[in-house]
Amino acid sequence: MAFSLRRLALAIALLGSAPALAESPAPRAEIRNLIDQGRATGDERFYGYAEAKLSPLLAITPEDPSLRMLRAVIAQAGHDFDAALNDLDFVIDRSPRAAQARLTRAFLHMTRGAYDLAFTDCAAMPPSAGRLSRSACHAWLLGLTGDAAKGYALLDVALAAQPDASAGSRAWASSLLADMAWRLGDYDKARLQFERALALSAGSNRVASAYAQFKLERGEPQAALDLLVGAHPTDAVLLTRARAARALGREDEESLAILHDRFTAGASIHLREHAIFALHLLEDPAKALDLAEANWATQREPADLRLLVEAAEAAGTPRRASVARAWQDTHGTEFGGRS
Repeated sequence: MAFSLRRLALAIALLGSAPALAESPAPRAEIRNLIDQGRATGDERFYGYAEAKLSPLLAITPEDPSLRMLRAVIAQAGHDFDAALNDLDFVIDRSPRAAQARLTRAFLHMTRGAYDLAFTDCAAMPPSAGRLSRSACHAWLLGLTGDAAKGYALLDVALAAQPDASAGSRAWASSLLADMAWRLGDYDKARLQFERALALSAGSNRVASAYAQFKLERGEPQAALDLLVGAHPTDAVLLTRARAARALGREDEESLAILHDRFTAGASIHLREHAIFALHLLEDPAKALDLAEANWATQREPADLRLLVEAAEAAGTPRRASVARAWQDTHGTEFGGRS
């Protein structure tokens, strides 16, 4: 198993050498805060710190559903999908109307391409989840199964009807809308939703990174770089910086060196990003195709589908993308404007 940044952070924290973190009378709140920081920045180390604080609590009460829910979120962030599903199943078996667990499991099923299971979870989400979350669940599923236009309309209406929803929830919904519009090739709507998500999320690293990728694909490399000023150097951010710099006729040696070190050392868990690195920066389509195939075995989102097709075509072996083409034929997944 690759020794990811999350695992490294966990090891350091368990040795008592983690960076100083604010003490809190409520350990669970502190764990949630660390998870929120991991989501906002994309920095896997926050999940490692959260896991280090969570492990002693689980050792005392291993069947506590709220702790198992936190562990599931951490495992999902680390792409340990089987472990995440095990904890989510545990929580839902004991509380079938657990809204967060249902939503998390539904999106995890969608990431893996288990659409029937995702539909069951979306349909079982209780009213306490709120209209926006329930609509987002169904809309994203529609967007993965050949009806992104209908999914966009459903979520757009739900978002407009929920002006009092939290900024974070509205930013998340707008980011989903941006992705669907992007894949549908409606670039004006995609820009609008990205701008809304960015404004609502106070410059979230994750939103800025996705928007920068959009700008890069639309032939605006300088705008992509501008969006990433001050961004946390996640794999996705570094990739976009390096690709944008190359599009502008120069090399971002620092980003390239960091990515090379991470991928060589196995410190990254992101097979998708590694494949993109091999395809677009190393210009090694054969390696990229191997990585894209390994990625497809665990992740089957539209970006993964398109990457496998692109890598196979670049390697001169389009037949190796037949599984992705068959998937697209079966499910109707739109991925035209999304890389």
